[in-house]
Amino acid sequence: MSWLSSPLTATAVVCAGLTAISFPLRELTSGSRRAPLTVPAEVSSDDEHVHEMRGVLRVRLLSDASSLRVITTDGDVLWEAENLAAGEEETEVDLRLIDDALELRVQADFGDHQADTALFLTVLPDGIVEQTRYAIGSGEMDEILHYEWHLH
Repeated sequence: MSWLSSPLTATAVVCAGLTAISFPLRELTSGSRRAPLTVPAEVSSDDEHVHEMRGVLRVRLLSDASSLRVITTDGDVLWEAENLAAGEEETEVDLRLIDDALELRVQADFGDHQADTALFLTVLPDGIVEQTRYAIGSGEMDEILHYEWHLH
């Protein structure tokens, strides 16, 4: 009988193999070794949690628009453009999430376009998953789009 066919030796070889891979697995799965999730800086403002960060707004228009405005609910204009062709455009902006949420008012003028059309507004905050919302209508469109992240 060969020494490799012994059940005791086979068990020892398997245990040695498991021990050898357990150290790299421990490094990958250990909570104390994980890189921390980067969450934007938090600024306390009364009872609200405010996250201020850079980001990108991307709009996708299904029809030409004579004007587009993206405004915060506080009235700050984040993006204003005229004579946009159907397709995608984007711009960098400063974003302010309050309690992990963002509400944007989108105003678009599609002129005398009689059929319903749509616009898609994607918010891409630095270090956070992007989100897309849409509005459907014709002529002058004025919608509030709500975005929410769970940062805590």
